[in-house]
Amino acid sequence: MVVDYSIRNIQEQANDCKLCSGNGDDDYEQNIHCLTLSHSPPNANNKKYTLTCNNSMSDLPIINRTALEELRALDPDNPDAFLAEIINAYLNDTHQRLSDLEQCMAAGDMISFIRAAHTIKGTSANLGALSLRAAAEALEHTTRKDNIVPMELLEGVRSEFSKTEVELKALLPSG
Repeated sequence: MVVDYSIRNIQEQANDCKLCSGNGDDDYEQNIHCLTLSHSPPNANNKKYTLTCNNSMSDLPIINRTALEELRALDPDNPDAFLAEIINAYLNDTHQRLSDLEQCMAAGDMISFIRAAHTIKGTSANLGALSLRAAAEALEHTTRKDNIVPMELLEGVRSEFSKTEVELKALLPSG
């Protein structure tokens, strides 16, 4: 993923690396490992720099187990039932958001498409679904920037959700 930034924003943006945020690397010195910095030819007013994340979504775990344990801790009396309720709500909501993406794309409604991708990103971050969060963020960012749906990124969101769903369902009690 490549994004242009002015030089004064590079440290801030390294902290918000599109593929590394959410993995516990919250400071610039830790995140800079994944970034390549280059610059375009200078112009009279503003030199542009490019940050490239050298990680890929496949480098991220599908589920951050620490995030799930933190959710379990919110209901110490019945942590497994509480987590199961959250997982089921997340899976149902994400299925709906994926359907929304399809409907918005068919209708040419880019604002609602971006909102649905943003919702998937946020709910996935809250649950610790790191690879899906990164895929949804890439879809949201690119669609917002280019005002076109990048089909390969949409397919990436679908694929990451399938993997996430399998892992989360394996955590649910049987029956």
